[in-house]
Amino acid sequence: MAGKKDKSLIYWNMNYKGKLRRTWVMLPICVIVGVIAPFYTAMEYGSVLLGIVFDVVLAVTWVLQLLYNMRKAREEEQQERQQTMTPTAGQSINMASQVPTGAVPFAPQPNGGTSWSGPTPFEQETGRLQMQMAYLAESLPDRAAIDDGRIQTVYVHAMVKNGQSKWDCFYRTGNALVASGDMMKTMPSDTRRRFFASGQSLMDEYRRVCDRYHVDAPTELRITFDPKTHELHTDVEYQPIGDDDPFMAWASEVYKGFQS
Repeated sequence: MAGKKDKSLIYWNMNYKGKLRRTWVMLPICVIVGVIAPFYTAMEYGSVLLGIVFDVVLAVTWVLQLLYNMRKAREEEQQERQQTMTPTAGQSINMASQVPTGAVPFAPQPNGGTSWSGPTPFEQETGRLQMQMAYLAESLPDRAAIDDGRIQTVYVHAMVKNGQSKWDCFYRTGNALVASGDMMKTMPSDTRRRFFASGQSLMDEYRRVCDRYHVDAPTELRITFDPKTHELHTDVEYQPIGDDDPFMAWASEVYKGFQS
């Protein structure tokens, strides 16, 4: 559908990437009109200045339209990238194409003390959900920030408090931590809402898997994910969540860890 919109002749039915291309196409037309305008106003109204004023207004309008379409096109691209990476409720991602060969996500085992001969179905399902949470968090920052090493580690926190699933994430960049909310300050509120709702739905699904296998559901997941190697480690807690904020407590613990 996006390709059809890009090729549409109706400007207002285009997506913003299509509008941005159309704005650039209009540049030579604006230049030609701008050259003709002073001559036309001189002949018709006896004033070259009127044509120059028209040229200035035309140039300012074109530049403002260009900047607006560039900004909206970037937002559109970011939303498309998130929608590609972000599972909706009830939707699963094919982890075979996303998890590197040999990467075995950690998952709590339903039965302690048994010999390990490969991941059980329970471990496979919970491990897949943990990896989906990590990929969701990884989809938020600019990919270039991951590729050039500015984003070194992704931290995902999921918990159950008062019967409700909660989900959030933060990132290590250098010797500092950046919260997901700080990265989303300029994003539309609907985009932010869908991002966190997707994380919560993954935690809801995690709890349903535990229930299906008759395993106690954790009250807290702390996922540490390397966005370059895709190595993942998960710490699991089962104690009820009190009045303290475990997300902030973990972030503080992580920060102290690489400051010491």
